[in-house]
Amino acid sequence: MILIICVAVVVGGLFYMLWLEPNRLIQRHVHLYGKIKSDLCIVHFTDLHVHHDLTARKWQRLIQAIQGCNPDLIIFSGDLMDCFANSVHLREQLVPYLKQLEARFGKLCVYGNHDIGGQAKDVYPLMMKEAGFQVLCNQSICYSQLDLAVFGMDDMLAGYEDLHLCDERLASYQILIAHEPDVLDRINLQAVDLMMSGHTHGAQIYLPWLWRYVLPKGGQHYRKGAYHKGNTLLYVSSGFGMTSLPMRLGNPPEIVVYHIKQKKS
Repeated sequence: MILIICVAVVVGGLFYMLWLEPNRLIQRHVHLYGKIKSDLCIVHFTDLHVHHDLTARKWQRLIQAIQGCNPDLIIFSGDLMDCFANSVHLREQLVPYLKQLEARFGKLCVYGNHDIGGQAKDVYPLMMKEAGFQVLCNQSICYSQLDLAVFGMDDMLAGYEDLHLCDERLASYQILIAHEPDVLDRINLQAVDLMMSGHTHGAQIYLPWLWRYVLPKGGQHYRKGAYHKGNTLLYVSSGFGMTSLPMRLGNPPEIVVYHIKQKKS
């Protein structure tokens, strides 16, 4: 009887990690105040890690969830495909899905380490631009109508990140997009109000006391969720896809919705 129970627990656990949790999708809502000229809704998604095939139902659910938030700005913080060299056909399949995403002030993205590796360095920006995203690689964009500046940093592991990218104030409220969250410890925080990252997958398979050993380089100090350092808020999303093992535990796929309200003086 004990053996049967043990087998049932193992099988049930594997079923949950392989099928149930990876097919969930939750929304994390973050409410903030900032010196902006108009209230703003930003949807952040990350780490799609698309492998060989696309599941239309899952993708459509992601798109509907993002569009259902009526976003003013959509941000993708990297790792579109897990390994482009092993799934070249995805170039034609992914773009039509990403094109469906719409936001009032546009769509922004940065490189993740998988977007540079796997022979995707030159392909990734072409795909994202075709899908209507503006790729920020150690670059910034200003929205004067909002008094907002957004900085996008190149990947710290596979690229050439500019740690002085956001040393100056270009607007009253400034956002930094960086794929790896550990960038937070290496930048000037005086000019960053909000930082958005992914990369860690929340440890993907969360096991107490063991999760620290599976966090990737560049994401070992900030695993998941909100962190305050000085006047900067870092939010690390556990992302949408999976890498290495096709399993999730304690980290269901998510999108993060930032509601930034005007700060009254």
